[in-house]
Amino acid sequence: MNGKHLIGISSYTFPYACAGFPDASVLQAEDLIDKAQELGVYCVQYGDNMPLEYLDDERLSGLGQKAEDAGIVLEAGMRHASKERLIRYINIAERMGARLLRVIIDDRKGEFEPAPRVVTGILREILPMLEEKNIILGIENHDRFTAEQYAEVIQDIGSGFVGTVTDTTNSLSNEESCAYVLEKLAPFCVCLHVKDYKIARLPGGLGLSVTGTCLGEGRMDCKVAIETADRLSGRDFNIILESWMQPCETPEETLRQEADWAERGVRLLKTLLGQA
Repeated sequence: MNGKHLIGISSYTFPYACAGFPDASVLQAEDLIDKAQELGVYCVQYGDNMPLEYLDDERLSGLGQKAEDAGIVLEAGMRHASKERLIRYINIAERMGARLLRVIIDDRKGEFEPAPRVVTGILREILPMLEEKNIILGIENHDRFTAEQYAEVIQDIGSGFVGTVTDTTNSLSNEESCAYVLEKLAPFCVCLHVKDYKIARLPGGLGLSVTGTCLGEGRMDCKVAIETADRLSGRDFNIILESWMQPCETPEETLRQEADWAERGVRLLKTLLGQA
């Protein structure tokens, strides 16, 4: 395994700290850069749970400067991939110095759920803007489309400026394994999301639950996932640690465990990539 990948964290490494609890401070965009420095990683990706559209231009520029001073690469993120919102977030990415824009196609309310051919049409319209600003757009595999459908969209666009943010576990909702998703989407990978999961029988033995676990302690073979993505993708990509952690009994325990999972997950990634 080579060292061409930056290990990174995102707002989905700390979903509870970003959401906030009563009497607890909410993690801010600038704080994620501090977290990256503490963990010794060099990439920060902002997800849709920390929307950047509410930051003014001065703060976005300041975010970029803070990251540059710390030697950290920033990646922007959004969801609801209408043409208007994509244009807005491409400009946001440029303002903060991000070269990658991670995109989830649908909105949260179920009001924007375009068909694959519509997505292809929208992306073709904004492709000249991506090329002009030298920003790569990465579509993350999520619940509504199959991995095959995501691959078809990327192939139809046929541009190095549009690829996939290949998530190792999201497509379980479509009963698609990590191995299958990597086979379909790793050839277009511009970013790899890693998070782990476990499957257990419900009490009484009737039915199953799929829940998150600390990276390296579940069913997702992180080493194999990275090696497969390396083999199939023709390009460099950063590896972002995410978390599907269930809340603990108290907010304090939840935040402590979330931080512990981040630290242990980063440690494993550094070991696998020979960056320990």
